[in-house]
Amino acid sequence: MTIMISKPEFMEILSYLQDMDECADKVNSVYKSFGLRNDFMDASALIPTKGVDYIIQLLEKLMNDNDEWISWWVYETNFGKFDCSFNYKDKERYMNTSGELYDYLWIWDQEKNQ
Repeated sequence: MTIMISKPEFMEILSYLQDMDECADKVNSVYKSFGLRNDFMDASALIPTKGVDYIIQLLEKLMNDNDEWISWWVYETNFGKFDCSFNYKDKERYMNTSGELYDYLWIWDQEKNQ
């Protein structure tokens, strides 16, 4: 299977998800400052996490990402804010941006399809 989404589209979608995540953080901060933050009142009412999960799953299918690199990049590195460097084939690789993530997934897909 080949990648079915362009790099600009991929980057735009992840940028949108990151903007939503940052908006949720701001809303939660406001709730907390007024003592309103609890399990029943947070930004998830405005930005359903289930919808975000579906978008990420769709991106993983479009990118042929069976190893869930996209989920890892979004949730574990907070959209590349934490160190995203690793060694692959004796070369230092980086995934600090959605563009670098796309490039890595593209290379990985090409190698799997050889």
